[in-house]
Amino acid sequence: MTVTAQAVWTGFHVGQAFTLNTLYWFTRDLRLHDNAALLAASKSDMLLCAYVVDPRWFQPGPLQSKAMGDHRWRFLWQSLITLERNLRALGQRLHIAYGKPEDVIPALVHNHKVNRVIRSRQPGTREAGQWQVIQDTLPDTLFQEFETLGLFTESSLPMSLEDLPDSFSKFRKLIEKSGERGASVLRIRTLTALPPA
Repeated sequence: MTVTAQAVWTGFHVGQAFTLNTLYWFTRDLRLHDNAALLAASKSDMLLCAYVVDPRWFQPGPLQSKAMGDHRWRFLWQSLITLERNLRALGQRLHIAYGKPEDVIPALVHNHKVNRVIRSRQPGTREAGQWQVIQDTLPDTLFQEFETLGLFTESSLPMSLEDLPDSFSKFRKLIEKSGERGASVLRIRTLTALPPA
């Protein structure tokens, strides 16, 4: 899939063609189905699927508790193995790296000649800070985030965030009044294949 640069980035010469090499960074959203971020990443010439295990998860925090306990780690590891198996069925692999995302993602981008990084938007401030550091490290790379972790995206709400009601009942009534919120647009097709790694 050769894409005209103008279609993806501004600032490039009109008509300049390039190969779209994408790194899809799996974070909390490990599903293949109904995943708008992965669907966007699948529209690439080359796709590298990656998951980064951050060593800081296993270190005691300010209250001496770890972000990742033994049971949670076992569950996550089993989920990653299942994800790897499902990706292989689609002709892909899952690259699991151990290290700080601020170091690992730029290294993967350089080693695999990636020009676009996609992930699901993360709600935490630490995750947002990591994302910003990675973007600052790779100024010539396109970064895209998709809202995939909730039932509603900000753009699908029938009101602005400032106008959100104070109670769930009021919110529910507004949502019910607005109809199906463009159900055909919100349905994400199921992936049947992915570009090569």
